[in-house]
Amino acid sequence: MRKLILSRHGNTFGPNDRIVWVGAKNDLPLVETGIAQAQKLASALLANGITLDAIYCGPLRRTKEYADIVRQSVNPSIRVIVDERLNELDYGEWSGLNDQEIIQKFGAEDLENWNDQGLWPPKGSWGGSDSEIFQEVEAFTAEVSQRHKEETTILAVTSNGRLRYFLRLFPETFADYRQKKMLKVGTGKICLLARQGSALMPLCWNAEPHSALALTTGLPIKN
Repeated sequence: MRKLILSRHGNTFGPNDRIVWVGAKNDLPLVETGIAQAQKLASALLANGITLDAIYCGPLRRTKEYADIVRQSVNPSIRVIVDERLNELDYGEWSGLNDQEIIQKFGAEDLENWNDQGLWPPKGSWGGSDSEIFQEVEAFTAEVSQRHKEETTILAVTSNGRLRYFLRLFPETFADYRQKKMLKVGTGKICLLARQGSALMPLCWNAEPHSALALTTGLPIKN
């Protein structure tokens, strides 16, 4: 595998919607702007002459819809492969709450620690565990790297909570982004991992598709 493009799904809230935390148990569809974000990624891939050899996504509607929009435009001959290891996190009692409500119920420290540092909260009954999620991401990346030949480009569509575990595969880069409080990936943004020698390395994080996909192997990680 030459490149692994990690994409967060598109918007699931409209301009007049109440924005709350939604996790693995909240199966929302894409809204109009979310569909447009998927089309924007497809356009960026085509503009840069990138043909996807495989597309993976999590099991939720928002990731499946996003991935299929890209597939239809870029390579309709392949099917989207659903992988549970790309599922959003289960935010437990945080699900359905906005930031202020989480602060009121569980405290500002837990929210800040997760958003800025990627620290699993001790309160709120999140599903699974920090170590389980990391092991799933590690296994997915290793398996996909082995399954696909060296010169292929793969897309994986997932969610914000899961994405930061991919950055943890690269401890020095993760520490740098954690220090800068820049772990979050916005809707419709991508992260690019590319093979350098025998190893995958992060080239960009939380980037706009058109600018990120113009990067070539060997450039430093950018925003």
